[in-house]
Amino acid sequence: LPLILSSDVVVGMASVLLVESLLLKCPTVSFQPGAKVKNTLVATEIGAIPLVSDQKSCFEIMDGLLNHNDYRARYLEK
Repeated sequence: LPLILSSDVVVGMASVLLVESLLLKCPTVSFQPGAKVKNTLVATEIGAIPLVSDQKSCFEIMDGLLNHNDYRARYLEK
């Protein structure tokens, strides 16, 4: 938990760590390149965390979260 709280962003595929990060209100991204099954994580299934399946989208989200405070604030509001 201390590592999540000290992180700028938590990125993973479909682990419990992503759910914990979400509950701690840390920006969280589920990056599943080329995902064919989109419901492997309950948080992505209910829309709490976006499922990102391509490199370009992941880069754009990470850039927004790390470099643009207004984007980060809007992302956390969702």
